[in-house]
Amino acid sequence: MPSTNALIDMRLSQLRQFLLVVETKSYQVAARQSYRSQPALSQAIHQLEQRLGAPLFEKGSRATLTPFGERCLPLIREAVAHMERSLASMLNMADVSGGRLALAILPSIAQEWLPWLLTEFNARHPGVEVRVLADDSVNVQRLVAEGEVDFAISSTPSPDPRLVFRPLVRDQYGLLCRIDHRHAGARSLRWERLGGERIIGSMMQRFLDDSPVGALLGRPGVYVSNLPTLVALVKNRVGVVPLPALAFPSAEQELAFVPLVGPVMKRTIGIVSVKGRSLLPSAQAMVDLLLQRLEGFDWSTQGTHRMLARMIRQVRG
Repeated sequence: MPSTNALIDMRLSQLRQFLLVVETKSYQVAARQSYRSQPALSQAIHQLEQRLGAPLFEKGSRATLTPFGERCLPLIREAVAHMERSLASMLNMADVSGGRLALAILPSIAQEWLPWLLTEFNARHPGVEVRVLADDSVNVQRLVAEGEVDFAISSTPSPDPRLVFRPLVRDQYGLLCRIDHRHAGARSLRWERLGGERIIGSMMQRFLDDSPVGALLGRPGVYVSNLPTLVALVKNRVGVVPLPALAFPSAEQELAFVPLVGPVMKRTIGIVSVKGRSLLPSAQAMVDLLLQRLEGFDWSTQGTHRMLARMIRQVRG
């Protein structure tokens, strides 16, 4: 019985040449179509038979399959098709013309960045399937650490030693309120003036808990985990929300955003990946596109008005 190593040593070219002889019913024609001499083709078939341990073609009629060859024919066809598909997939992944990538992102960033990022990426690499998971910073970083996604766009560098954080931008906190709120027209607002306001808590506010302004905010009476619900509650006068500039839903005409100062509080948004590991070519292509677009990015042209644009700064280097 042939050893496993002997079977592994079978070449794709030998299997293809076998199929070509079967298809053309002629060694001579098969040799011509494969751009090989007939002796070279015969030698390749002979080596394949040696590795398998039994003849594939009858001795008296070299293009006639033996019973063993007939049983092997569908298996060899399946093996060649599988190998060709696998090779094509690997090549597609390498040149970013196919394959998949998985990305985790904060919902507050997704609303501003995903539309243009996915549009441009799909235009450049239409064959790549992209899976996006939106969650809070703790969970998106966990997804990276556990290998569920290739990289994440997140805030707050993780203490997990398996991860590395590359900062991209910093955005300032402001107050999300209705346009008819008493603070809506202010150029800026000091944190202590939020006393007496009904603060709606959010995942984005967790960064402030241990900061100098944490005591000023107090304990929110209502806590909401997703941005659309926050927006709906603010629009319906349930309360106001301190949140970073990139999370402001600039398309909402009923809402205003006022920079919070004294002190100015900022969060850092960056790319989270596994330390010491390179990204898949498709994932690296998306990261490169993101870095390219953020270089000199004009926030005021992306649905973010001028005041918000001043509250967002790219991290250089």
